[in-house]
Amino acid sequence: MILVTATYIVLVREYVVLLECTFLKYTDRIKRRFSMKDLVHFLTEAADDAVLEKRLKALLTPNEINEMQHRLQIFSLLEQGVPQRDIAKQLGVGIATVTRGSRALKELNNA
Repeated sequence: MILVTATYIVLVREYVVLLECTFLKYTDRIKRRFSMKDLVHFLTEAADDAVLEKRLKALLTPNEINEMQHRLQIFSLLEQGVPQRDIAKQLGVGIATVTRGSRALKELNNA
């Protein structure tokens, strides 16, 4: 009887350790923060533009897509030499948005 109980205890302990290891692996995957490199890889491995568009739509809300489109328009208008206040009026965005876009464009061009 003692041998059976001792064997049972050992088996239970091994099972608990196995469960703990499985749980830790699972929670590590949940806690893992994806980096910009992961995002770039996810987007650039798209086979074509249609797949890339689907991936962007899966990642972004319609509002976020709209904001990105505005940012691209801001970049384009700034490169054309359009004054920031005119861009803000034309696109219906705040001057701070255009200024932020201007800073981002400068960083992009200096990279």
